[in-house]
Amino acid sequence: HPLPAPARHAAAMPATETIRRDLDELDRADSATIMAALLDQEQEAAAAVKRAIPALARLAEDVAVRLEAGGRLFYAGAGTSGRLAVLDAVECGPTFSLPDGVIIPLIAGGAAAVTGAVEGAEDDAAAAAALLDDHKAGPADVLVGIAASGRTPFTLGALRAAAARGLLTGAIVNADGPLATSADIAVVIATGAEVLAGSTRLSAGTSQKLALNALSTTVMMRLGKTFGPYMVDLRATNAKLRARAIRIVRAIAGVPEADAKDALETSGYEVKTAIVMLMLRIGTTDARAPRGGGRTIAHRAGRGIVPPALARSRPRMEEIMSQTADQGFESVFTLEATQLKYGIGAADELGWEAKRLGLRHVILVADPMLHQFGLIERIEGILAASGITFDRFEDIHVEPTIDSFARAAAFAEAHPCDGFIALGGGSTIDTAKVANLISTHGGAVIDYVNPPIGGGRKPPGPLRPLIALPTTSGSGSEATTVAVLDIPELKVKSGISHRYMRPTLAMVDPALARTTPAGVTASAGLDVICHAVESYISKPFNQRPKPASPDDRPPYQGSNPVADIWSLQAIEFGGKYLARAVADGEDYEARGTMMLGATMAGIGFGTAGVHIPHACAYPIAGLKHVYHAPGYSRNHAFVPHGFSVIVTSPAAFRYTYDAAPEKHIRAASLLRGHDIENPGPDSLPAALIDLMKAVGAPSGIAELGYTEADIPAIIDGALKQQRLLAGSPKPVDAGILETILRQSMRNW
Repeated sequence: HPLPAPARHAAAMPATETIRRDLDELDRADSATIMAALLDQEQEAAAAVKRAIPALARLAEDVAVRLEAGGRLFYAGAGTSGRLAVLDAVECGPTFSLPDGVIIPLIAGGAAAVTGAVEGAEDDAAAAAALLDDHKAGPADVLVGIAASGRTPFTLGALRAAAARGLLTGAIVNADGPLATSADIAVVIATGAEVLAGSTRLSAGTSQKLALNALSTTVMMRLGKTFGPYMVDLRATNAKLRARAIRIVRAIAGVPEADAKDALETSGYEVKTAIVMLMLRIGTTDARAPRGGGRTIAHRAGRGIVPPALARSRPRMEEIMSQTADQGFESVFTLEATQLKYGIGAADELGWEAKRLGLRHVILVADPMLHQFGLIERIEGILAASGITFDRFEDIHVEPTIDSFARAAAFAEAHPCDGFIALGGGSTIDTAKVANLISTHGGAVIDYVNPPIGGGRKPPGPLRPLIALPTTSGSGSEATTVAVLDIPELKVKSGISHRYMRPTLAMVDPALARTTPAGVTASAGLDVICHAVESYISKPFNQRPKPASPDDRPPYQGSNPVADIWSLQAIEFGGKYLARAVADGEDYEARGTMMLGATMAGIGFGTAGVHIPHACAYPIAGLKHVYHAPGYSRNHAFVPHGFSVIVTSPAAFRYTYDAAPEKHIRAASLLRGHDIENPGPDSLPAALIDLMKAVGAPSGIAELGYTEADIPAIIDGALKQQRLLAGSPKPVDAGILETILRQSMRNW
C-alpha cells in the first residue's frame, strides 16, 4: 500500500511531525521488529538529552539559586508534557521532603487533563496567564515551559506571561520555535522524527521525562537535599521508606540498626536530624537548632557536616572543623615523625649520627639471630671506630612478653648509658623502647601497659635517644610510639603507647634485610599493608572527642590528610614489591622499598592508628601457641604478628566498606596496580586475599590452630583493645567481631 509523498510545506513542520520514510512498511512487520524500531528511537532520546546537558545544567543552577532564596518553580505544559510536569512535581515531595507549593505544575485543562484528554485546552494561551495570577507569581520565581513542538499556545502563553511578571524563564523543547527563542534559557532536545509521526508521547516524551528528572534532582542536590547517593531528606511515610531511612542513617552515621532506628523514631523520622544527633551526640532540639546563617545543623548536614570519609571531592573542612569543635569534638591533629635516614650504606653512618646526638656509651639491643650473618659484629665495629662504647643486650623474645621486657629493663637499669641502639625487627626495637622507658622513669612494665589491662601510666618526660636500625620490612616500630607485648598469664597481647616512646632516628638500610627469611619477610610485609590500610580508613580525627588537654591527646588520633599521604604510599609499595621481596632476598629494590614502606606506614599509623585487625590480632597471637611459622625457629611455636593481623583483615574491611567506600576502593586499586572494575565491598578483601596467597600466608584463623569454639575467647581479648577499636570507622561490638571472626576462619 504505497503512501502519499509528503506535502511540500512539510519542511516547515516541527521535526517531531516529520515522517520517516524508512518505516513505510512498519505496520506489516512482526511485533519484535516494531518494538526494536521504537526502542532504537528511545535510545536516541537519551543521547539527545546528553547533548543538551550544558543548557540543562545552566537552567538547574539558576533554578537552585531562586529556590534557595525562597522562590518557586512553575512548570507549564499541555498533554504529555503537562502530565510529565505534574508527575515530576508530585514525586519531589516525598523524595526530598519538599513542602507543597515549591514546585507547581500548570497543565492545560487543569486536573481533569491528568487522567483524560481535554480537547482544545492546549490552544488556550490566556488560561496560563490566569493561573500565574492565581499563584501571585513574581520576580523571585522561575517558569519552565515544556513542549515537544516548541510552539504549543498554552505553554507559550505561560512563558510570555511569566516574562512580563519578571520571572526567570526556561524552555524544554524538542524543536526550535517560539518557546526556545522567547525563553531566558532554552534546552532544545533534538530527538528528530517519531516512529509514529507526531506521537510525541514516544521519544520526545521520554526525553522530556529524562530532562525533568535531571533538572529537579540536580536542583535538589544543589539545595542539600541529598548526600552522595543517599536521599537524606526523604519523607518516610510507609514501611518501605522507613526501612530505607534506617539504611541511610546506618551508612552515614556508622551505627548499628537499633541505634539508627531509635534516632529516627526520636526525630520523627527526619533523616538528617537523626544523622546529626548520632554524629554529634546531641538531642533532637540541638540538632534542629539554628546555626550560622539561620540554617539548622540538620539542614547543613547535606551540605558538608558529614563524615569527611564520605565527603569525596566536596568536603567543607572549615564547617566540619568549626562544628566538631563547637560540639566537643577534636579539631586538631599532630604529626611527630621520627627522623629518617634511608639507603644502602645508611648503617655505615651510625657512628656519626650517634656522636651527633651526644652519645658516648650506649646499650646495643640486638637480635641474637643476626650473629650468623655478621650484622651485630659489623655494627659493633662501626661504634668502636667512632669511639662509642656499649653494653650489648640480646635476650630478645620473638613476639615479646611482659617478662622479656622486664628483663631488658632490668639490664638497662644495671648498665647506665647515654642512649640506646636497636638492631633487629619490631620485637627488638620494641624491647629497646621499653628498656629506655623503665630505666629512665622507673616503675614496672605493667604500670605503663594500656588500660584496662595495665595502669596506663604516662611517662613524665622525654626518654634518652634511641636509634633504630630495622632488619625486616614490617612492624614500622622504628617510626611509632608503640611497643607490643604478650601477657601469657592473661592470654592476651597489649601495648604501651606514648609520644615519648618514638625512636629519635630510624636508619633504614636495605642491605640489613638481605638475609631475612622469606616467611619473615611475608609476615612483616603483610603487617606493613595492614598498618597502612587500617590507618587510611580509620575514623577521621575530627570525629573523636576533644581531649581535656594536649597531654591527653592519644598517639592514635584518627585519619587525617597528612597521615593519609604516608599510608597511601605504603599501600602502593606493598602491592608492587611485597611478592618480589618474599621471592628473592637479593632483590634490593623490592626489599629496600618494603623497608621504606614499613617506615612510611609507621609514620601514617603512628599518627592515625590501627583498629579491628590489630585488635583481633592480639588475642589470636596470645591465646594459642601451636602454629609453626615458615622462616622462624621450629622449636618456638607462635603466630607472627603480621600473620595474626592479616587473617581477619579481609572480613574487617568488608565490614568497614560502607563507612568510606572510595577509600577502600582506592586502597584496592593501589594493591592491584590498576583501577578496579565493578568496585564494591569485596574489592579490597579480594586484593588482600590474592596477595596473601602470593606470599604464602595462612589462609585464616583455622590454619593458626583455632576452631569456632575459640571465637568467644578471641572476642573477649579483642574487646579489651578499646584503644584500638576506638579508631574503627564503624562501631564494633561482640556481634560484629563474631561475624568477622567466623568469616576469617578460612579466607579461601
